[in-house]
Amino acid sequence: MNGRTLMSYGLSFALLALARAAAAQDAPMHDGSWLIGGSAALTRSHVDVNNSTTTHAALDPTGLYFINSHLAVGGTINLGYDEFPNGHATTYGIGPAIRVYPSSSGAWQPFVAASFTPEWQTIVEPSPPDATSTLYGLEGSLGLTRMLASHVGLDGALFYNHQRGTSKRAASSASFNENNYGLRFGLSVFVH
Repeated sequence: MNGRTLMSYGLSFALLALARAAAAQDAPMHDGSWLIGGSAALTRSHVDVNNSTTTHAALDPTGLYFINSHLAVGGTINLGYDEFPNGHATTYGIGPAIRVYPSSSGAWQPFVAASFTPEWQTIVEPSPPDATSTLYGLEGSLGLTRMLASHVGLDGALFYNHQRGTSKRAASSASFNENNYGLRFGLSVFVH
């Protein structure tokens, strides 16, 4: 092999390495980038037996920092409001969260996520007296992010949430467990 051929191979290798490094920097998931996202919900239910209507609104923003191109850690905030015939309830919580992406490129990005969120709820009713609840929620989800643009994706996830709580009224308190599961949709924005 002569020097010219060797130099050509070396230059080709260097250009390929630079192009690959540039492509990796354009990938939305890499160390040092942020995932800013979350989901929102608005539901209304009506029971005809007692002609009562309940409204539920929730907003769950999330901020995660990528330690590497697959693992993001950070936190989530839960905000909720419920209105029912004899009053309303407000809920807020904050806690740590983690999300793992097995792949860091492609239009479809599967992920596994988990969070632990302490929550506090205040229930305001004319009668009986107001109540407060403290909840501890542990959640796991399997999801898929569909990249809509280079740094914006639509999330869909199957989730399971277990909550243990204590509800207190003026003269009594009660402990309870609650299990929620379902399908959740949201939006993720990847910021460098």
